[in-house]
Amino acid sequence: MLPVQNVEIEKLISGAVKQEEVMKLKHDSSSVQNASTLGENTGKMLKRVSAVIINNKKILLVTGYKEMVYWTPGGKVGPDESDEDCLKRELNEELGVKIVSIKPYINYQTRHIETLEPMEVYCYLVEIAGKISPKEEITKFGWYSEEDIKNKKIQLTEDTNANLVPQLIIDKSL
Repeated sequence: MLPVQNVEIEKLISGAVKQEEVMKLKHDSSSVQNASTLGENTGKMLKRVSAVIINNKKILLVTGYKEMVYWTPGGKVGPDESDEDCLKRELNEELGVKIVSIKPYINYQTRHIETLEPMEVYCYLVEIAGKISPKEEITKFGWYSEEDIKNKKIQLTEDTNANLVPQLIIDKSL
């Protein structure tokens, strides 16, 4: 599936949280960029895998130490690591859960929230087993509905808000 066009995003989600506002980054471009320009300066692109975990039309989102924004659990893929192995490792380390099933969902390109390096995000629909217990850099988690997101109950990273959430709404997963 392809990411939703920017015009549709405004219709689906009012008042998207801007990464620049939340993180007070010192750059003048959006964190979500045209894929053709993301890696052109360095030729290097980070790869992140993301677990999209849905339960009763709510998505599992996590936050870390600064607790300013929420994102989907996951992490950077190691050099000799498959996407699935990375998600298994990250979900165990961060939430203490195991993966029951995994299915590719969408992917998009953005910039890393802290380093601004070009990054490709691969999102997978994941089912988990076990009691969620935040560990490592995760300090809080919660289950959030489309209404929670639209009403800004939490602030999301810009790339999650601009790419993943609209697709979940279109697919009626939220």
